[in-house]
Amino acid sequence: IQEALRKEEAEEKLKKVQEAMRQQDMDAQAAATGPVDPSVLSYYVGLMNRKIMSNVNPGLCPVSNPQLLFDIQLTNTGDLSGMPKMVKGSGDSVCDDAVFRAIVAAKPFDLPDDPAVRKALLELLHLKFNPRG
Repeated sequence: IQEALRKEEAEEKLKKVQEAMRQQDMDAQAAATGPVDPSVLSYYVGLMNRKIMSNVNPGLCPVSNPQLLFDIQLTNTGDLSGMPKMVKGSGDSVCDDAVFRAIVAAKPFDLPDDPAVRKALLELLHLKFNPRG
């Protein structure tokens, strides 16, 4: 059992080192490519929003159609790094919870191959939602 645990720990350490090396390579490539085209970045954020909104039941939100703001952080694999943080809610906890759950259910997100765009998406993202459209 102890040998299996040691082997598992070693594999986990190797995965972390490999992920760190991939991230360094991406950072170097992103630095070499220059600034990111805002339209490309906007395209991928739009894909994320659509994927999230497909998981929201709009009937759970007030007819006034409030705007909710969430901050999310992504990993290199498109998964969430931690939990989404609600910056501005609707005032209705059922609606807020529905959008929160939709964000969690939508992971992993598709990330582009372009290192500069990918790096920009891995920074803190501020997402706006109007649950009723």
